[in-house]
Amino acid sequence: MGLIKFEYRKLWNKVSISALIAFLVFSTLHTFIYLNLQWRTLDGNGEVWEGLKAFRLLKEISKDVEGVMDQQYLEGLVEDYDSSSEKRYLDINGEHRGFLGTGGMTKYMFPNYCVNYAYYGPYMTNGNDKIGLGYEFLSSERSFYDQYKESMKEDKLMANEYGGLFPYSAHQISILEDKIEKVRTPFTVEYYQGIANMLSWYEIQFPYFLVVLVFSLAGIYAKGSEYGVDELTLSSKNGRKKDFKAKCISGNLFAVTAYLIFVAVLMLEHGGIASLHGWNASAQVFWYDCIYNITVGGGAILQFLGGLIGCIVIANLVMMLSAVTGSGKAGIIAALAILYALCRFYPSYGMKKIFNPVCFGNNFVAKDGMFIGEILVPCICITFVLALLYITVFEVSIRSSAKRYHIGGRR
Repeated sequence: MGLIKFEYRKLWNKVSISALIAFLVFSTLHTFIYLNLQWRTLDGNGEVWEGLKAFRLLKEISKDVEGVMDQQYLEGLVEDYDSSSEKRYLDINGEHRGFLGTGGMTKYMFPNYCVNYAYYGPYMTNGNDKIGLGYEFLSSERSFYDQYKESMKEDKLMANEYGGLFPYSAHQISILEDKIEKVRTPFTVEYYQGIANMLSWYEIQFPYFLVVLVFSLAGIYAKGSEYGVDELTLSSKNGRKKDFKAKCISGNLFAVTAYLIFVAVLMLEHGGIASLHGWNASAQVFWYDCIYNITVGGGAILQFLGGLIGCIVIANLVMMLSAVTGSGKAGIIAALAILYALCRFYPSYGMKKIFNPVCFGNNFVAKDGMFIGEILVPCICITFVLALLYITVFEVSIRSSAKRYHIGGRR
């Protein structure tokens, strides 16, 4: 334990601290500048509020549409929206995507987009043309949720057709239909824009965070490095084994610590701007095709957990490259090349992305499942198993390199 603590402290050096601080500054600037310039809210009086204050206003006026989406709620929603100044504004100001398609927000986004998904299914997008409520299935709560679940089924079948690993069998389709039928209704609607912003920024910035790990860990086994391997490390067989193991553990601890700092800063940024209200909303009003009975908050936690798993995989990949090359610079170049390839060339769409650790932080880990034979397994579980497999391979390579490691060159 003493050796692990010593190696862990060495990892917090000028390079790693500078890389992490630079990334967090980039994250903060990206958040505040973009949200301040791009987003605006339409209030109940037909006025548009711009900048960061638009999010707090949206949270306040969205209290009117929060509730349980039952028969009474649906009837009231249709009546309120049809007579609202928001509807009049959207009818006048542009066709197609218009106001809502260019950073505009209104309190009716949260329930109305959910209703429109029941009609459009896999063709659902945001915009003025996807927020109206003129649908016959809204005549009853049961017909609405029947239509909604039909759209979920269509969405999942289309996703499998164009991006699945294997076509669904008839039995798998029946299992999927049963899973969709068990989705809990009625849905709970809450304002969740702050969480939506946070998870969107998280997915955008996650690959850049992995670059921080590359610069921080690529020298962990470098020869002659300030925090790498020297003659003292290799002075005895037992010392070599223990030190390599301690470095590996400390590298993983560093990755976890840095990741938690990254997530904490994101939560502070977006919580301060738009609040993190909405954790108890049904996941289906946020991820419309979610097949699991979880809340928005529960889904966010699963997504962060998937990102943590991916973070640890990449950390072990970087340490393996450091051990194999024995050079900090070579480790950085090799790790950046692999990371670029994973982001640029490896599939980030369809179910093939489940094998890409850079995608482990995407929302599919929270809302989707994948068939293993006739069993529908949550994607978060599959990413965990894949991570164990990847890390095992990397650890074997590190141990093999440790046995052959020599300061003067390879034997």
